[in-house]
Amino acid sequence: MLESPLIAEGAGLAARKPGQLLIGLPRDAADGPSPVSLEEYRHLKDTGLCGQHDMAEFVATMRDKIPLAYFALIENTLAGEGEVVNGTGAYFLTPDGMLAIHIDVAGDAPLDLPVKGVPLVAMRAPIQKRSSSSTAWAKKGSLSLDDVIPDAVRPLLMQAKQKQLVVSANALVFHGMYSGYSLFVHTPVTIQDPNGSVVSVTVKNRVDVTAAAAFVFPYDLAPANERDAIRALVDGRLEADEPDGFVTDFESHYLASAMVASYYRRWGGA
Repeated sequence: MLESPLIAEGAGLAARKPGQLLIGLPRDAADGPSPVSLEEYRHLKDTGLCGQHDMAEFVATMRDKIPLAYFALIENTLAGEGEVVNGTGAYFLTPDGMLAIHIDVAGDAPLDLPVKGVPLVAMRAPIQKRSSSSTAWAKKGSLSLDDVIPDAVRPLLMQAKQKQLVVSANALVFHGMYSGYSLFVHTPVTIQDPNGSVVSVTVKNRVDVTAAAAFVFPYDLAPANERDAIRALVDGRLEADEPDGFVTDFESHYLASAMVASYYRRWGGA
C-alpha cells in the first residue's frame, strides 16, 4: 500500500516531500530561451526552485532570458532526490470503494496498488496542455468540469459519476493563501463494527490538487454559495504571486504553479 504518493510533472515537483514516492516522467532539456528574465524570476522567492544551481551557468546578466534547459535541470534534480516511478499514474476506486492508483510504467506491466493517506496531483491543467495562451486561463471561472480536471483524477471522477456518488471540492488555504484544492469522493462502504454488526458508512476518499491545475478550480463541485469566494481566492493568489502583467505565457504559469506547489509542501501537505 502506498502512503500519499505524488503524481507530478514540471513545476509540480516543488510539491514533493522527502521520502514521498513520485510517479512522473523526466523532462528533456530544451534549448530555446523562455520569456522569463532572471530579474523577473527573482521576484518569485517562494517557488521551491531557487538556489539549487548557479544561475551564472545559464545567464550572463540579470536581464538575460533563462533557457528552458534550466527548468528541466531543476525538475530532474528534484525527481532524483527520492524514489521515482518513471511512468504515468491515475487514481481510481476499487470494487470495495477504496482509493487505489493505476501506474503505467515504461516497458513494464502496469501496476494497480491501494493508496492510503492523502495522495497529491501536481500537474499542468488540461486547458493549459491544450493551449499555452493566457486567454485560456482568463476563462478559468467558466470552464466545464471536463476542461479543468487533471488526467490523474479523471478515472476517479468518471467512476463516481457512473456510480452516482457525491463528489465535492474544497479550496486549500494555508496561512490565508490559496494553495490548491481537495477532491472528495463520498463512497458508501459496508464494514463490521466492534460488536460484529454490519453497518454502512460513507468514506470520503480525498485527493489533493496543486501546481498549475489548482488555478482552474472545479467550481461545479463546490457549494454554490462558496464559488464567488473561491474565485476571489484563486484570482488573488495569481495577483499576489506575480509582478503586474506577469501571467502572459507558459513559463510564467510554470513559476506560478511552482509557488503553489511549494506552499502546499511547506504548510499543508499530508
